[in-house]
Amino acid sequence: MKKCKLIYNPAAGNKAFPKKLDRIISKLQTKGYHVDMYRSMKKDDFDEIIESIKISDYHNILVAGGDGSLNIIINKMLKHNLNIPIGIIPAGTANDFATYLNMPTDFERTIDVFDNKNIQAVDIAKVNNKYFINVCLVGEFSSVPQNTNTEFKTLLGKMAYYLNSIKEIPNLKPIPFRIETRSTTLEEKLYMFVILNSSGAGGFKNLSPNAKINDGLFDFIGIKYKDYKGIYKLPSLLMQVLQGEHLTNKDVIHIKEEYFRIECLDSSLNNYHCDIDGEKGPKLPLNISVLPQKIRIYTNRDLKI
Repeated sequence: MKKCKLIYNPAAGNKAFPKKLDRIISKLQTKGYHVDMYRSMKKDDFDEIIESIKISDYHNILVAGGDGSLNIIINKMLKHNLNIPIGIIPAGTANDFATYLNMPTDFERTIDVFDNKNIQAVDIAKVNNKYFINVCLVGEFSSVPQNTNTEFKTLLGKMAYYLNSIKEIPNLKPIPFRIETRSTTLEEKLYMFVILNSSGAGGFKNLSPNAKINDGLFDFIGIKYKDYKGIYKLPSLLMQVLQGEHLTNKDVIHIKEEYFRIECLDSSLNNYHCDIDGEKGPKLPLNISVLPQKIRIYTNRDLKI
């Protein structure tokens, strides 16, 4: 029998996964898997379980949770040089990366994807001393994923992020940044920026409509500061984002690169943290390098470069 390590976060999303656990294990067993299960109890308990895994022992690692759970697992796997295919069971709130991979929201149907053995190598990025697979966010919105109440997310799902984002608009302040890549340097005041691997983040599916997760490049998308009245244009820009029409907006910076160095030009904000995949990330300045096709992951779509 194939042996898999199933790691799940019982508090993820609407907390539906634990209620269906027996049926999921039954289906995995029907597919020929011996299931070794681990229930996460706190963020810091992944180290011990990942360290105990040997490549020869497991066919794959299955992660049931959201982008944050996936981020933690990937960081621990890279720390311990563990290169085993990862399968995502999208049990979180936004599940942005799983959505890009076209993973079914029906947990049992996800098992069929693993059985199809469509495993492909995808890019990740290293930011200072940590890794992220989908998004690095900086700006007033960066605290939204961390500060959105768990019960609020359970009740409203992705809408909780949208509502908290809109609530932050009156409080937005421009931040002066220097952005350096291999080919360009620019200085600009921005309300926020994201560096993105897939096409979506925070439940917004079309932030970077043409993104590819195996081309060795990430997308930088920044929202420019104009003047004190410019902030009131953000709701209309938000509508463009929902429709994937914002990249041609003159108030949006879009860069596709393999390396970014981002520095805040206001020294009073040097303690500002980024958000990576919904988790608290490193402080600025940020040195971000793409690691092409670094991990192997199950996908339900064709990832042509």
